[in-house]
Amino acid sequence: MEKTITFKFTEKNFSNPNQMQALTLAYIGDSIYDIMSREYVMKNHLGKINELHKKVSTIVSARAQASFMENMLENNILTEDEEKIYNRAKNQKNNSKAKNASIMEYKLATGLEAVFGYLYLEKNFERLEEMFNYIIKLYEEKNNNYYKELRKKIKNKKLLFKNTEVDPDKEVIAGRNAILEAIKIWT
Repeated sequence: MEKTITFKFTEKNFSNPNQMQALTLAYIGDSIYDIMSREYVMKNHLGKINELHKKVSTIVSARAQASFMENMLENNILTEDEEKIYNRAKNQKNNSKAKNASIMEYKLATGLEAVFGYLYLEKNFERLEEMFNYIIKLYEEKNNNYYKELRKKIKNKKLLFKNTEVDPDKEVIAGRNAILEAIKIWT
């Protein structure tokens, strides 16, 4: 008799995810983190697909993940089990490397992804949401601070654009940078 292959989204498909190899957890966690980031961006930001992709990249890059993970570690956000998973993943030898991140940033990001993979395989969706919302709060605070500083520089005429000082009294910022043009309109 042939065995039927089944998959259940809301029920455990693995009996002990905490016993899996850390890089295997990171492998699935990378996808979970990415899909949560994409859904968040689609829900909260308008734009063309390319613009959405760029915004998602600022959340899912190894450098961004490392920054979020450092904050979670500093603020003791992880449970004891999550911290064990994180440490296993961070310390496991990995032959791949991120394109635009240091080795340490890559290890921190791998640890974060492993925790997401572990929580997903445990079907602990509530904790996944809690951690992701914490990350998004950090992300939004960082973006808000960046734009506040940018607006301040525009107002103080300290921002240079293609060797031309920006004049906040003009209606449009010279150049092709739509973000700066939008900020001019907001201020």
